Amino acid sequence: IKYHYEDIVRDALAINSMQQIKRLAQEQITITISISLPLSYSSTIFVRSDENRMEILITGPDRTPYSNGCFIFDVYFPNEYPTTPSSINLETTGNHTARFNPNLYNDG
Repeated sequence: IKYHYEDIVRDALAINSMQQIKRLAQEQITITISISLPLSYSSTIFVRSDENRMEILITGPDRTPYSNGCFIFDVYFPNEYPTTPSSINLETTGNHTARFNPNLYNDG
């Protein structure tokens, strides 16, 4: 499965420890559970991760231009995280043809 940050992750694996990766996975679960995101059939956030990568699927809420849409993002946490921000790339672009709003570019 294609992953936008594959080359960066491959290089970083030599540096990243399993402890850091486990911490990120645990942090992800804690954040997902602890914050008050609305949970409904029309708008949901799904997170999938393993030791090398993280993907997020967000479904668009009802009565918005994003309704019934599924938006996939690849996420990368650099070695310096959390002092350096994570990188997030929008993968749902129709092969670089769709731009959903000024903040979601067709090149990710």
